[in-house]
Amino acid sequence: MKLCLVLIVPFLLLRCCTSQNEELMCLPSDLPNGFFMERRHNYSLGESTEYGCQIGFTTLQGLDRGVTLCLAAGWIPTPKCITIQCESPFLEDGDIKPKNDQNLHKDVVKFSCKRGYTRVGPDSAQCYYFGWSPPPPICKVQVNPCQPPPSIPHGRLVSDLRDQYPHGEKVEYECDLGFVKASSSMVECVDGEWTSLPSCIEEFKTCGPPPNIIRGHAIGVDSGKYIHGKTVAYECEENFDIVGTNPAKCLHGEWTFPSCISHARSCSHPHNITPTPLKYAYKNNDVFSYNCGFGLRKAQCVNGEWLPTPECKEFCPHPPQLPNAIHIAELRNYESGEEIAFRCKEHFHLLGPPKILCEGGAWQTPPRCVGPSR
Repeated sequence: MKLCLVLIVPFLLLRCCTSQNEELMCLPSDLPNGFFMERRHNYSLGESTEYGCQIGFTTLQGLDRGVTLCLAAGWIPTPKCITIQCESPFLEDGDIKPKNDQNLHKDVVKFSCKRGYTRVGPDSAQCYYFGWSPPPPICKVQVNPCQPPPSIPHGRLVSDLRDQYPHGEKVEYECDLGFVKASSSMVECVDGEWTSLPSCIEEFKTCGPPPNIIRGHAIGVDSGKYIHGKTVAYECEENFDIVGTNPAKCLHGEWTFPSCISHARSCSHPHNITPTPLKYAYKNNDVFSYNCGFGLRKAQCVNGEWLPTPECKEFCPHPPQLPNAIHIAELRNYESGEEIAFRCKEHFHLLGPPKILCEGGAWQTPPRCVGPSR
């Protein structure tokens, strides 16, 4: 004779069955917003199994995977996947939009300060399985200026050098010839302190002599080997226009060089942005600057096309600072289409995608850095 015990628990129907001379067994059932990692017909008393939660959901312990044990009373703890939520952050003397009591996974909020106050910290944050990232800013009545930015090894400041810089001002560094940036070239004055300085590492790849181009040639070639960042100018034959990168530049062992064409086309006024300088039309190789709210960008007219395409896309908050991860991404707002990579600290391994994309003003679901106990 076979006896079955039916247990009804929230979100999950669990059954434990036994018969004479048979051991107790647990039967997996459907798990709303989740799934069993190993689908079997039954589990013996004392066996454990792992289950996972879908994107936007988490276990009661705040993880996307959980472990449950088959006991006489059924699965303990009860497998359950709940919606990821973040409580509304608090910003004294400021405003948060949208303002909700609860925010769901991937929701983004924006911060602003009342009149007379200055924001110190990020302008936005996103809801993740571990909470809000980055942490909200603070609003201050008085902020401190910065002293001149310090020098860096194998690099130099390319912005104007002044005695003092106001809060929020950004300056740019560039690396010496033969060295390449290992982090963002921009630093910002934040309430009297500069954000993390860039670093320049040596690039050992070199370029050979600059190549010949059709209807044109390099000027003043004086070496058979060129280090990273070195440039060489090109010119075209009569009645031909030079198009592309000029002077040519050695980058990571490869030349970026121009071409020569007849009657290069001009470019019309770009749409949806305000260029500087402002013209009705731009000649081939003309360059203009424009601002999308996070620093100046440049575009060049190349035979009738703007390169890169001048546009202002939606921005994502600063990249998520994952628990137990090595923070290798730049602490800045990223544009839709940009991606970042993750690496875990020693003794932790990456669970999930190694890279995520900024799309539509929000980051994709990031991975987790899981410890050895898992």
